Amino acid sequence: MKVTTPSDMRGSTLAVESAIALFEKEFSYQRKGLTEYVLTIKGYIDNSTRKEIQKIYRDAGWEFASCFSDSVNPNTNALVLQSKIQ
Repeated sequence: MKVTTPSDMRGSTLAVESAIALFEKEFSYQRKGLTEYVLTIKGYIDNSTRKEIQKIYRDAGWEFASCFSDSVNPNTNALVLQSKIQ
């Protein structure tokens, strides 16, 4: 009998890459040199994909990375990034 492993529950690579591409596009509209960014995108992102996105941005050097959906409209997602580096 096969049991579900944590890696089975990770966000799909395509979902993660698609969401990151949308967040990165939002970066192009942001002013450089800030210590905090709040980026929003439309479209449903499941919880495991949001956790994977947070991990990717933390591994990239952001001190704080939080990806979450709007409680009223789950098709709106936000990524909050903070860094002390300017």
